[in-house]
Amino acid sequence: MRFMLPSSVRANLLLVILAGILPMVVVILWTGDELRKKEQLEAEAGSQLICGSLASQQEAITLGVKQLLSTLAQLPEVQGLDVKKCSLLFENLLELNPHHGNIVLLNTNGDALASGRAFLKSNIMHLKHVADAKNRLEFSAGQYQVGSISKVPVFSFAFPVMDFSGRLVGILATSLKLDRYYAMFELTAMPPGTVFEVLDDTGVRMVRYPEGEKSRIGTPVSPNDWLQYFASVTPKGLKPYFEDHEGHSDHMDEDDARRHYISRQLRLNPGGPPYMIFTVGIPEAQIIAKADAVTIRYLIWLSVASLLSLATAYLIGKRGLVIPLKKMANTAKQLESGDLEARTGLEYLVPRRETWKSA
Repeated sequence: MRFMLPSSVRANLLLVILAGILPMVVVILWTGDELRKKEQLEAEAGSQLICGSLASQQEAITLGVKQLLSTLAQLPEVQGLDVKKCSLLFENLLELNPHHGNIVLLNTNGDALASGRAFLKSNIMHLKHVADAKNRLEFSAGQYQVGSISKVPVFSFAFPVMDFSGRLVGILATSLKLDRYYAMFELTAMPPGTVFEVLDDTGVRMVRYPEGEKSRIGTPVSPNDWLQYFASVTPKGLKPYFEDHEGHSDHMDEDDARRHYISRQLRLNPGGPPYMIFTVGIPEAQIIAKADAVTIRYLIWLSVASLLSLATAYLIGKRGLVIPLKKMANTAKQLESGDLEARTGLEYLVPRRETWKSA
């Protein structure tokens, strides 16, 4: 089947111009797609850096807590369960470390003996970090809880207290306030709609910025999201800073916005289970918005230039081709009918005799 071109000279002229514009449209769309990929990689690299930085700060804090509790566990007044001296010591330490919710000394049954803050004597052996410290005889991490005294979200650690013979005589526990992460994340330059979360080992939100109607502090993430956070696939082009401790996933969030999440798992021991997970989620719409804005701007410029070209071609084609051809066709008909006086009126297109002579 042969492709039939329009019979109109003007239409063919416009087709030639459109054929020249089409490759430019293809180039702009291809460039826009490349810009999308570039923006996505840059946004992911930025969130990867922020997530890793915050997680590394927490690891340093956790190490400091371990050193603090292990040092306290060596003191004679702690090993001797001296309630008065320990309470005074803990109170002074809390003044120097305002991010700690409390420091508590427990007996081997989990009963609170000494505290840096006023407290009601109670048994907290049911808490994970206390039970793990007793059963495993090692530094242990807890889960999300609300401080019984401070009434704010905290995360706790515990350390076994051993006497000189290696016998367990007590347990030290301390809690950390989690509100500092909000101030830290507010200082980051992330796209609007970015979500930051800190989860415990059961998937309960300990920190959420910004807090949503369906994603409040103290509530668990969905089972699907929880599984996604354990993904350890690093997209092409991103450096796996934290190897298998870092995960990448794309899923719909509870506010119905699709985000790309980067998660970082924190462990007390290599190969052990994570005790805390940091996540940063970037909305896909925000990632590609900048690239799409550039593409749209280029397409608008091309559209304006194309309209000007078409208008110019229309006017020039009409005066330089269409009108002269019509006059020649009409003159040919007149000559054919015997009118030998017929003229096209296009003398201005014929070089003068003087021009021929000079040539």
